[in-house]
Amino acid sequence: MIAATLPTVRMPLMTPALRTLVWMLMCDDDRLTITSIGDGVHAPGSAHYRGEAIDVRSHDLGTLELKRARQARLQASLGAAFTVQLEPYDVPGSRAAEHLHLQLNAGQEGEDRWIGANSSPTSRP
Repeated sequence: MIAATLPTVRMPLMTPALRTLVWMLMCDDDRLTITSIGDGVHAPGSAHYRGEAIDVRSHDLGTLELKRARQARLQASLGAAFTVQLEPYDVPGSRAAEHLHLQLNAGQEGEDRWIGANSSPTSRP
């Protein structure tokens, strides 16, 4: 579940990718904090600027093993159309502060597979 969104986080547009990411985070069992969507400074051409990426806090987990477990669980929930990276560890040359970066893969489209007449943010499909 989304426990918090930092006050500086902006979502300038709602794309199918963002709709999928936000819905999946709402359905997640962990209390997650969104740290960036369309705000902040990102690499040129970043998926954040296209409305296709969300950053989630990871430093609230005490060990790298717990961080990798959250990463793997989020990746399994999102499926092959998305990538979940633990930055800066998974991005060579990155000097970013530690976080989980969830992004739609190039050439993919976000999907509304969780959004249906009988679904709600408190229950998984």
